[in-house]
Amino acid sequence: MSSPPSALFQPMRIGAMDLQHRVVMSPLTPFRADKDRNLAGGYANVPGVWSDSQIAGWKAIADVVHANGSFIFLQLWAILQTPASSAKREASMSWRQALFRGAPLVLRNQRLRPIFDGVEIHAVNGCLLDQFLQSVSNQREDDYGGSVENRLRFPLKVIDAVVRTVGAERTSLRLGPWSNYQDMGMKDPLPTFTSFIE
Repeated sequence: MSSPPSALFQPMRIGAMDLQHRVVMSPLTPFRADKDRNLAGGYANVPGVWSDSQIAGWKAIADVVHANGSFIFLQLWAILQTPASSAKREASMSWRQALFRGAPLVLRNQRLRPIFDGVEIHAVNGCLLDQFLQSVSNQREDDYGGSVENRLRFPLKVIDAVVRTVGAERTSLRLGPWSNYQDMGMKDPLPTFTSFIE
């Protein structure tokens, strides 16, 4: 008697994409851009999507991905001051405004639409949205800090802005409730992250 086929190799529809199988590559942070293509929130040689040369570089990569029958998502992330490197300083309003206003502007760039199949919002590993979610880093005393509801406010606004721009079927979210990278990791992440995904 033969065993049933593995679900790993069965087709699946996710959002607007029909996947031939369920094997995916997790997001990467490629430190391979030259000095004219970098400056991603302070990390040297991380590629961006705001210049003509960067967009051309991503198009060349996406063309190969699409030619092989697969899909590629644009990962949106912002780095501010991580708890590990900044003694848990507060996230600045100027960076929040830059992400909230800047992300939709990037996504409205018509040259990017045919390149990427969707957008992944990066909210893990001590990046900006993760810093707002987690009580170990979010020490604010305004409408964006303190209670779970307040700490969710800004990340939810970013998600809403991306969904309005590219559609819910092309929007994804990366979370890491138990990640302790860059001194993140609340004692009990379940209440916060359960409320967030609900």
